[in-house]
Amino acid sequence: HLLTVRNTRRSLSDMGYKFPKRNLTPVSIGDSMEVELFYEKLNQYLSYQCFSIEEVLFPNRKISIGFVRVSYQQRVASSLFSCKRSLERRLEKVNYIKNSLKQYLKNLSIINPWNADDDDLDEMLGDGIDDTTSINLSNIDIKALRQAIALESTTLTPLIKSVSALLDESKDLKIKESIKLAKQCLNNRDKVLLFSRYTDTIEALLNEFRIEGLHRFYSYGIYTGNQSCIVNNGDETKKKKNDLK
Repeated sequence: HLLTVRNTRRSLSDMGYKFPKRNLTPVSIGDSMEVELFYEKLNQYLSYQCFSIEEVLFPNRKISIGFVRVSYQQRVASSLFSCKRSLERRLEKVNYIKNSLKQYLKNLSIINPWNADDDDLDEMLGDGIDDTTSINLSNIDIKALRQAIALESTTLTPLIKSVSALLDESKDLKIKESIKLAKQCLNNRDKVLLFSRYTDTIEALLNEFRIEGLHRFYSYGIYTGNQSCIVNNGDETKKKKNDLK
């Protein structure tokens, strides 16, 4: 702690540092009634059905399901594409647990879906299904577990169908507006940085960027956990993070 210095904006200003002026222009996006109704149904699922399986599997686990649920709400609100991918991963996980239960009833065990580090909380609904930590289901209420699996499965399927239809109808206004604003900046010869906490949303932004045909006129860089490159005239060149910056 002797080597750590934490400064606030006020303390830095007192030392003479001049902060550049930030021109923030919030953009309000009015979603269609279809999108609003979808998110209402999605919120019902997140509030009442989601994680019901884990609550049966780990009734005494101290991990806060509420905390993970909030993290998931942030993910599905990032973009409709991110929402769809997250729901698809969750359904894949539900089906995985369902199949594992069938195997358990044939004297096999089930994979522990909670075996994740704190840094992986955002991924707990979709990733981690390859974990190898087994648990004993002998003390689990099998009937309650079956009901929870059926409840989530029957709720997720129509939600995925609905969000897929919204994407087919180009209803993701947040993505479209982001690329529209980026295009205006590019036309003014400004440099543009689009960022998101979630790689699914980055993928959606890139897809819209290409649909608008902007990739034919501008070089661009991509940096995610899995990808770090610059694309110029369709040619992709791997680069380190500092090179991209």
